[in-house]
Amino acid sequence: VYTGDFRMHGPKSDLTTDFIKKAKEFEPDIMIIEGTHIDYSSLESESDVKQKIEKLVAGTKGIVLCGCTSTDIDRLRTFYEVAVSQDRKLAISMKQASIIHQLRKDNRLSLFNLNDGHIRIYQKDKKTMRLYEKIIVGEYENNIIDAELVGKNNKEFMMVATLYDMTEMIDIKPIPESIYILSSTEAFNEEMEIQQDKLLNWLNHYGIPVYHIHASGHANPQELKNMIEEIRPKKVFPVHT
Repeated sequence: VYTGDFRMHGPKSDLTTDFIKKAKEFEPDIMIIEGTHIDYSSLESESDVKQKIEKLVAGTKGIVLCGCTSTDIDRLRTFYEVAVSQDRKLAISMKQASIIHQLRKDNRLSLFNLNDGHIRIYQKDKKTMRLYEKIIVGEYENNIIDAELVGKNNKEFMMVATLYDMTEMIDIKPIPESIYILSSTEAFNEEMEIQQDKLLNWLNHYGIPVYHIHASGHANPQELKNMIEEIRPKKVFPVHT
């Protein structure tokens, strides 16, 4: 049995519970379990993240830029819920739209509809498009936007933007009182530190303050222990501890 990264505090913790049940029934000889927080953790939850982001967005008069891992579906759902509550439009990347499009048939994930009135799909100005981008444009043509539209309507948008989207700010021109919400893990190696420094330099150029709001995607020490005791493998191998 291999756990991968898991957590019990997310909106879909029932899927983790399903995994534990099936793993126990399997009666494994060996269990490879993630151990990022094997001896240290902080109490945090996705609902806490939502409340903090909501409070920030409510007091922001400019565009709200949001940074998260492109595959973090839980965080995208949180951004979407905040956008709805604050009557803004959440602009996501073509890649994120493709992920949502592929997962949309799994009702357990409770994903938002890409045709939703609070969702927009941001398309960069490119000479060529990849196949997945062509599929998204074909399926959701009415919800595709560009830098010009966002630039004219800064106050209406929350936009998911990483370092690789910062060149788009040249055309979007974030107005004063815009903010950036960094909603992913802090840099923990040299390459990530370099990328984070580049991101901060871009944001500093536009005078955009950064707020770090995040809940870990990893289980805490007690949850790790409880999972092992519940599944009862003969041997346990914690990885990336």
